[in-house]
Amino acid sequence: MAAEVQTTSSTEVYKNTLEDALLYLDELCDGAVESDGHGFNRDDSEILRPRAKTLRETGELDSRKDILKRLEKYKETQLKPAGFDYEEIKRSEKGKSNQNQLQKANSEILVDPIVTEKAWKILCEEIESNLTSNIIGYYQTMEAVH
Repeated sequence: MAAEVQTTSSTEVYKNTLEDALLYLDELCDGAVESDGHGFNRDDSEILRPRAKTLRETGELDSRKDILKRLEKYKETQLKPAGFDYEEIKRSEKGKSNQNQLQKANSEILVDPIVTEKAWKILCEEIESNLTSNIIGYYQTMEAVH
């Protein structure tokens, strides 16, 4: 879903993404100088405006969960009237988070085979050592009882 909105600088077409929702509200924001119901409140302005600036400059957006949580308060008053669907953005972010976790897990599994083999040998030796110690301890205990 795309939302067409009039910003102070031009007419832009925004996509229904966390990035575009942040940029849209930032475009409306005056830094909470006036209580006009546009853009961010004072607390959010201090945190979200620098993130929007970084996003514009680098294309990168960090602290996505925090941003999503902070934007929730604007979903009915500013985002929805502009055509943004906060719940859809939230679902999309959850899917991205799950995908990132899977990629991280896969990258940890797909490591150098030699390192994996060494780690496996160390683990087996540790298990064997512990098992041997437990068996010896058990027999020593049994001998002491009898």
